[in-house]
Amino acid sequence: MCETPHFVTLTVVSIEQRGERRSEAVRARRSFVRRAEGGGALIVLCIAIWLIGGAGFFWPIWVILVVVFRLGLRARRIWGNTAYDDED
Repeated sequence: MCETPHFVTLTVVSIEQRGERRSEAVRARRSFVRRAEGGGALIVLCIAIWLIGGAGFFWPIWVILVVVFRLGLRARRIWGNTAYDDED
């Protein structure tokens, strides 16, 4: 009835490596925020043009879909499934 102890393998990472990883992550997040802000500004501009043009068919939906899709891809690249990153 005694269970064998489970041992955890620890990886030694230098302080410099941790700092580099952290700075890369911060840079990636800031880049994402800048792209999200730019995409939001583009969407607002397109909606304003649509409203000024008479508000017929809502064509800005195509711009919104492209911006959201690209932001989703970038978000997955930044915050995606990190469980597989350690296996490489």
